[in-house]
Amino acid sequence: MLSSPIKNGEAVKLITQALGSDDFLIEPEIVGPSHIAYVYDPPESLHVVDIVIETTQGKLASRDIRLRLQDPKAV
Repeated sequence: MLSSPIKNGEAVKLITQALGSDDFLIEPEIVGPSHIAYVYDPPESLHVVDIVIETTQGKLASRDIRLRLQDPKAV
C-alpha cells in the first residue's frame, strides 16, 4: 500500500493538508505571509499537478519544501 503510486492531484491535496496542520515542521521556515498557488495542466483546467508557495521573499517550488513530522512531546 505504501509503495502504490498516487496521482499528482491526490499528492497535492495531501501536501496542502499537511502544510495547514500542526503535525509537521516546514523547511525552510516560512516567515511572514504566504499563499499556496496551484499549478494546472493545461493552464485554466481543473487538473492540478503541483503547488508553489508564494512568500514575501519569493516563490518556493514543491521540490524545495521539506516536511518533517513534529515530535508530539516538543509541542
